[in-house]
Amino acid sequence: MRQAIAEIKSGGLCADTVAITFDDAYLSTCTIAHPLLSKHGLHATVFTVTGWINGEVTFWWRRLGDMIARSSFDGVTQEKLRLVLPEDLVTFPGGQPDVAWRRVLLEKAALHLRTLDPETMRQKLERSEKLLFPAGDYSPTPETPPTWEQIRGLAGPHMEFAAHTRSHPNFRFTDPDEAERDIMASKREIEDRLQCEVNGFAYPYGKDVDAYAKLEPVLRRLGFDYAVNTHPGYNTDSTDLYALRRVSLPSTTSRGLIGRELILSFLRPNRVLVSCAYPRCGMFDASTTSR
Repeated sequence: MRQAIAEIKSGGLCADTVAITFDDAYLSTCTIAHPLLSKHGLHATVFTVTGWINGEVTFWWRRLGDMIARSSFDGVTQEKLRLVLPEDLVTFPGGQPDVAWRRVLLEKAALHLRTLDPETMRQKLERSEKLLFPAGDYSPTPETPPTWEQIRGLAGPHMEFAAHTRSHPNFRFTDPDEAERDIMASKREIEDRLQCEVNGFAYPYGKDVDAYAKLEPVLRRLGFDYAVNTHPGYNTDSTDLYALRRVSLPSTTSRGLIGRELILSFLRPNRVLVSCAYPRCGMFDASTTSR
């Protein structure tokens, strides 16, 4: 991202510029992505949730994915699903759903839950657990974030680490002062831990443009040069540096499909494509975390 921002600011944006980014800083970013980047001489930016690395916060979507992946769905009906999700958001197939349906359920459920205030979301997650594990025997799969020692060992020519907040809050429901403290804590810890300047930021969830626009003065004051969201699209010399768009890679491990999307993206000249590699359904197949 540093190189892409430098090109944008200089007005000399190259037609084939691609900036690769990873969100959250999962362990697979270190164990899978970094070796591949090094092998092919590529660079990437990792937007890091510092509270996740420190074990202070957990990601609700990973808990949700874990429950959907492991549930037998015994006793689940369309009517019961409606207690958690909006009516007819998904159609329950009956029996034990296959992996493809579980992936659809996770993506649609996560998209719905991220629009809710924290307390309502918490309640719906509790209802989901009771629905998917009626015997009360759900035990979360242990999470393994990378350590700061691992991250320090990877920070360098092929991978830089930027800020993605401390706790991954939903800024739609966050007080401005609280948001600033959360952002500042993330930036300062990464700088202290890695002894480097952090000038890039990724908005949590990445879709709430109105909420993010209010944070631009905060980001400027804290010393950030740019910020990225998750709205698909391309960036030019005139793009707002605090509202940079990103194109997510497709939810597949198929090299052909990924390659097709990237090739089509390059057909538009004088654009910088920021590619977000995000393991949206990593709970179902270990290989998907390489995206």
